[in-house]
Amino acid sequence: MQTLRSLAALAASLLTAAAAAQTPPVAPVRPVTDTYFGTALTDPYRYLEEVNNPEVAAWMRAQADYARAQLDRIPGRAAVLARITELENAVPARVADVQRQPGDLYFYERRGAADNQFKLYMRQGLRGTERLLVDPETFAKASGKPHAINSFEASPTGRYVAYGVSAAGSEEAELYVLETASGRRIVGPVSRALFGAVSWLPDESGFFFHRMQEMKPGMEPTEKYQKSRALLLRLGEDPEKARSVLAYDTPGTTIDPVVQFPFVLVSPNGTTAFGVVNHGTDSEIDLYAAPLADVRAGRAVWRKVFDRSDAVTAF
Repeated sequence: MQTLRSLAALAASLLTAAAAAQTPPVAPVRPVTDTYFGTALTDPYRYLEEVNNPEVAAWMRAQADYARAQLDRIPGRAAVLARITELENAVPARVADVQRQPGDLYFYERRGAADNQFKLYMRQGLRGTERLLVDPETFAKASGKPHAINSFEASPTGRYVAYGVSAAGSEEAELYVLETASGRRIVGPVSRALFGAVSWLPDESGFFFHRMQEMKPGMEPTEKYQKSRALLLRLGEDPEKARSVLAYDTPGTTIDPVVQFPFVLVSPNGTTAFGVVNHGTDSEIDLYAAPLADVRAGRAVWRKVFDRSDAVTAF
């Protein structure tokens, strides 16, 4: 342990000196080789994943010091930064993700100068009275962890709004539905709603959403992002009984359970359901279509419109 501390101290001093000398700190190469299915892969910097290792921490600090020194050398940067900060602080609030519904109804997120997170609001008309719908700080006070709204979708008339909330910077989201007139929460929390992807039925009786599979004892961590589904949840129904409408096992589709994520969107005129299939981080998508009435009734025959080979990224 003493030797480790000595090495860490030496590394820290050398790296700090490198930063002071305006040369980037160099991380030692320590190759680690693994063999997967007969193919050898070598990682020269595996040890840098050990963020609690004193040597790694010292290298990261040295990188930060070097970057700071380079930025501070830019002529006039301090004055420009001070002016930007002044202008930023002069803005009373930031507004993002504005959704306008029929009847001149607006839903949006706003973060005031003293707020830690964006909050969800609504108003009737641009000059209407602002109403707070969702404040992530209430989740933070209840749990002791910071929370943030990561998505929301108002129903066609604005009677309801579905929203996802994540804790402590995680992408893990829980889904809720709020009745806007009363402020009453009528759905949630629904776990594993990682991407949300809510699309309301025209009559506001329910909505489609995306949900990851439940991880059970003995499952590998890599299975978390596999076999996800697009579900139809009707208001008043147990979320655990929401019906699967598009997934890897949906007849007539070719959805890979390992690397593809299915979503269902309702067309603006309310007649067609579109099944969008994402391929992980790829931009290209598959698209299916079916009459919305058939999807709601559980008798949909999905028709493929195009697939990844057509190189379509949006529609």
